[in-house]
Amino acid sequence: EKLVALLVEYDADPFSEAERAQLLDQASGKIRLAVARFYVDQEQLEKARYLLADSSEDGLLEAQALMSRVEVMSGNSAVADELIASVLQTDGRNPDALLARAQRRVSQDQIDEAIQDLNVVVADTPEEYLGYVALARANQAKGSVLRANQVFEQGVDTLPQSELLIRQYEAFLRDVGDPGRIVSLYSDLTYAKPSSVRAWQAYSRVCAEFTAGCVGRRLERGIARARTRYSIDTLPGAPRRTGLFALIAPDQICRSTGGICTDR
Repeated sequence: EKLVALLVEYDADPFSEAERAQLLDQASGKIRLAVARFYVDQEQLEKARYLLADSSEDGLLEAQALMSRVEVMSGNSAVADELIASVLQTDGRNPDALLARAQRRVSQDQIDEAIQDLNVVVADTPEEYLGYVALARANQAKGSVLRANQVFEQGVDTLPQSELLIRQYEAFLRDVGDPGRIVSLYSDLTYAKPSSVRAWQAYSRVCAEFTAGCVGRRLERGIARARTRYSIDTLPGAPRRTGLFALIAPDQICRSTGGICTDR
């Protein structure tokens, strides 16, 4: 989890071809799966496929399940359907296989069935950002914009640090014409991830687009502080870590923990 958080924050393409070969040869199955999942989230599908192939062919369930998503995203429907069926026969609530099946069902205009699958994913695996995205989009496709918005809000309440989720929610808010919520969404992200330069830059971007710039010194000071930190923020309200993953300035999460913010 910490490794993937570092990759997401600092490097979208962290491993050379030789290093990926070394991961395949020497890393544990858990590490390979985590890095493959990172590549899936970044839509670098061939790199994910490379790390998953041996484990998937050996019948390891989690690798097969994630590979089913890779195959759906790659347009290999027949292979994906075989993997999905195999995984769900063993584990009927596997989140990756259900995500893959839901995507296939949406493509076949089986929206209600897709929503059933995605409700299971959100209930069983609330830490999976794509469950909220896919469920919201399925409800939007069904014509229920209000329900889609509620699902996205549930997602950002549960995963306030997920930039992947927030970017998808931004796209939805653009579709429905709610720029005010886009700005507040990224403001919330800076409170949840005060050490993230990317979060502050995204906030600056939407402020410039929708409000002619952010008012006050909070943005300037936030970016300056983030540039001096190389840490991964803990979730708002969680106990602070020590060492490499420590938060250096706990006052930066005051909004989420109920304190008085003095840097706005």
